[in-house]
Amino acid sequence: MIISNINSRSHEEASELSADVFPDTMPRHAFRVWFRFPPETGDPPTVGDPFLAGFLIPCMCAGENLHIEAPVSPRLLKSVPSIQKLICDWYPEFVQISATGTESQGFIQRQGSPETATFFSGGVDSVYTLLKHHARINQLILVHGFENPVQQKEFLSVTRKAVSPTWQGFDKKMIVVHTNLRQIADQNITLWGRKYGRSFFGFCYQGSILAAVGLCLQKSLERVFVPASLTHNTLVPYGSHPSLDPLWSTENLDFVHDGCEASRFQKVKRITAEASFAANSLQVCESNLPDEPNCCRCDKCVRTMLALRLCGVKGQSQTFQRLLDLRMVRRMAYPDRWRNDYQELLSEARTLGDDEIADALSIALRERFSLDQLWGKPRSAVVRLMPWLPRLVNRKRFRKW
Repeated sequence: MIISNINSRSHEEASELSADVFPDTMPRHAFRVWFRFPPETGDPPTVGDPFLAGFLIPCMCAGENLHIEAPVSPRLLKSVPSIQKLICDWYPEFVQISATGTESQGFIQRQGSPETATFFSGGVDSVYTLLKHHARINQLILVHGFENPVQQKEFLSVTRKAVSPTWQGFDKKMIVVHTNLRQIADQNITLWGRKYGRSFFGFCYQGSILAAVGLCLQKSLERVFVPASLTHNTLVPYGSHPSLDPLWSTENLDFVHDGCEASRFQKVKRITAEASFAANSLQVCESNLPDEPNCCRCDKCVRTMLALRLCGVKGQSQTFQRLLDLRMVRRMAYPDRWRNDYQELLSEARTLGDDEIADALSIALRERFSLDQLWGKPRSAVVRLMPWLPRLVNRKRFRKW
């Protein structure tokens, strides 16, 4: 892959950094990838760092060498072998490639005094990092095109409306960044390369997009926090990881993976105790239904609503516009990777004496049998019933039969 014609320009509506992308599998076809920022942020530096971060892992998946026709940070280039070794250890189907730039870039001239920022989505992880470091953080970075397609601007308006009480309550500057990087580089949806068998964005790539966006802001930032999704006890190979995120740093900008010390429930507990306005404005759902920031039905919504109730927040909030349905909790089929979160919620419910939540979670975790499990989705009733057959059938009679 060759990335060329890197251009930085400004106009009244936005500042933009863009480049042409020529994949090896489609050498005659160029994709134009771009990052757009509010005009007050100034012109992004015309360097190859954001494109190296954005396309290194997709090229490893596709087996294409990466050459960027622009200066690249020596520190970032020095980290490329470590990044590739880490990714190949996690995902054996990926291959190590050659990643080069035309020359080494020195220190980028800053605009004013350097500041600290954090990526912000309005979810539990990002609000916890903001609360934890609010005295140091000057800016919040909201990336449109990260989870939802950049063309669907209604999703952005729903998110901004939902989280505005949080960033206004903390009195921080919000930077909204628009990018089509995921549409060009995500190996599940792009037109070039080799399609990935699982969720490329979810398993391998979300941290790279954040790094690419942060590297566009090197003129004004010296540190960017990347909110953690996992704890130290539950770390698995993941696109945003404490071993991976700092490797995207350059001479100008340091990435800090933050929040691994606290579980999701512990984060919600601190948010409700120290920033109730933020607890009532959490936006955790990826569906972004019209005028409904959280669907109140998906796994992320349910885990958050359970934690909020255990922390004393009852009834509807500004962003959770439906009441918690415990019958739905009993029927749910939760992802195995979040089992620790549900077990922590169950333990807390038993400690607080909330028998309704404890009963629903014990059924969801298969500690107790309930006919509600037979009606859950997406698993069939037979699959749900099979783990309980040895307990439901008298073993001696079953063996004799």
